[in-house]
Amino acid sequence: MNQATLEAAILDRYPKLFPADSKDGSRLQFGCGPGWFPIIDHLCATVQDYIDNTTVLVTAADGTELGISPCQLTFDTIKQKLGTGRFYESLAPFPVEQEESATKATLEQARAMVRKTFEGMILFAEHLTAVTCEACGQPGELLNRKGYLAVRCPACAKREGFKPRPVQAPPSTRLILTPQLLDWTGDEGVSA
Repeated sequence: MNQATLEAAILDRYPKLFPADSKDGSRLQFGCGPGWFPIIDHLCATVQDYIDNTTVLVTAADGTELGISPCQLTFDTIKQKLGTGRFYESLAPFPVEQEESATKATLEQARAMVRKTFEGMILFAEHLTAVTCEACGQPGELLNRKGYLAVRCPACAKREGFKPRPVQAPPSTRLILTPQLLDWTGDEGVSA
């Protein structure tokens, strides 16, 4: 399948995540190669399933628990930047009926929980793009060709003229595992 067909398939499969622009009816265009489309598809399926089938439990000021449905996420941009994938998104407001039944503090608590969940999903997808060839989807590594960074498998790297020497990912994109917690953003593990 060509790039346009893959893009159309994802846009059509997840219309809530990729709504048409209200001004001109245009849809998001992907700024990455076809090798990452399975990652994008899986991320979209996971995000939309969470939105459609999850109730976030939050505790109101009076101690009662409220079940709040997650607000809809939409993707604004999906692209390659500095060799790996980037996903930029927006969260819609909560539905009016939920705003009427919950306090502002409770909704802010639910929104923070939902945002953290989405951030985890997106960061995981971004990390997958760092080890997946953007051109073909095979396992790859971050390479440098005269200042242009890209993730390529050995075959695509050779065809496109990348040197076989991998680039060390910047500290902010390395996944650090510790026995206690995951730290998605820094050089140091987080201890509980």
